Amino acid sequence: MTIDKRKLIRYGLPAIFLILAAFAGELMLEGLIEFADLLLELSQHALTTFYSKVFELDHLEAQHKAAWTSMITFIIVLILAIRKLAPKVALKIEEGRTWCRDRRDALRAWWRGLGWFKKTAYVGGGVAVLAGLAMIL
Repeated sequence: MTIDKRKLIRYGLPAIFLILAAFAGELMLEGLIEFADLLLELSQHALTTFYSKVFELDHLEAQHKAAWTSMITFIIVLILAIRKLAPKVALKIEEGRTWCRDRRDALRAWWRGLGWFKKTAYVGGGVAVLAGLAMIL
């Protein structure tokens, strides 16, 4: 049995690239989370130092004021982001509903076009898969 190089290139390389993209995506996500955490810590330190120097507060009071400032800033940014993204999200939800309705109608038309023997085979295969999953879980 020989390996067909064309099939290997056609099916094997995209699979390898897909796996690499999944792992690289996980690493990039971890890097972004660490960057956001570092940025938050740096901003907290800068605010604490600012409140300590300008308003002559002790370290604990400055941290308290910095935390409240960060929370209020986060709430304001969140409200602005929700206002900006709400229409886009509503549009995507409506597109998703339309797509699901079209897929459901296509599936029903396909199912009605099958003979009873194929329907029995599909239902039996589905039951076998569910039984296998139940045994695994």
